Amino acid sequence: MVLSNREKIIQLLAQNMHTYVSGQWLSDQLGISRTAVWKQMKHLEEDGYHFKAVPNKATD
Repeated sequence: MVLSNREKIIQLLAQNMHTYVSGQWLSDQLGISRTAVWKQMKHLEEDGYHFKAVPNKATD
């Protein structure tokens, strides 16, 4: 079964729900641009998902 990028983002966020993940990290994991990640996140918000965005959050 091949997952869509949207499904992969949901899976990655669920696996890391107790930590911040960056758009760049998601981009690297999926092999897509940060813009493509952002667009998918916007679609997920339209579908009723809620995210806490923290600009310039440093991750380890």
